[in-house]
Amino acid sequence: MTAFHTDDPQPKPFRVADRLREAREAAGQQQKALAALLAWDPAKLSKTESGTRTAITEADVRAWADATGMSDEDRDETLEILAHFKVNEKSWRDRMRHGRRSVQLQYNELYRKSVRFRIFQTVWVPGILQTPGYARQVFTDLNELDPDTPRDVEADIRTRMARRDHLYDSNKSFEVILTEAVIRTLLVEPPTMLAQLVRLEDLLDLPNVRLGIIPQGRRVRTAPQSSFVMYDDLAIVEGFVIDNPYQGAQAERFAALMERFWADAVEGPEARQLLRQAITDLPK
Repeated sequence: MTAFHTDDPQPKPFRVADRLREAREAAGQQQKALAALLAWDPAKLSKTESGTRTAITEADVRAWADATGMSDEDRDETLEILAHFKVNEKSWRDRMRHGRRSVQLQYNELYRKSVRFRIFQTVWVPGILQTPGYARQVFTDLNELDPDTPRDVEADIRTRMARRDHLYDSNKSFEVILTEAVIRTLLVEPPTMLAQLVRLEDLLDLPNVRLGIIPQGRRVRTAPQSSFVMYDDLAIVEGFVIDNPYQGAQAERFAALMERFWADAVEGPEARQLLRQAITDLPK
């Protein structure tokens, strides 16, 4: 199976942000009070804690540690995490320098090498199930969130569509669970959504594809939070601009989640009915 390293996805400073926030809370300080103590704009402090500010420096961490009374050990661990983030950030920028196609190619390789796929999606139709029109809007949205990345949407679409052939490989199995929000939320124009919903209904007939939908308005056992894909025993949690890999015991938790979600999902005729109703309810 293709190696997927932890420094491959777009890095994020959330682990640093979490540690800084926890230090402030442990010190019993409010954000405004700490901002004043650091002589920071409150917005800067808020963005630092939320992980949306990526330009965190070693001096920032040291000043925060002094102001909140962090132990030397916690401060040094946070600085180590920050250093790792900075390395990963450069790696991600290098990979994205020529656009998203390189990332799509890496995922295509995962699809080629893997045999069992377990896919859970709360927002978007999974990439391997997308129509070209739906994928075009997804890539357009991602580019708006990451304006520094070179844009070649049509090349991105062609690369993503290349993986669809794996759906017809009888040696591979696909277990896909969608929340009903995926087939109801109009991320694309109604005609494009119509083609996408028809495509999903067609996939119900493939023998190696198990497609389930968690209906809205029903009691569920487990909250459907982050979307994820399992490539054999590798789990990758998907976000708007960040994908994070998990292996070993952590990946096993996602496998267990998938089984719980199947208990809440409908399949076969019931799933087909939900798709057809979503088609009927599309704006004319």
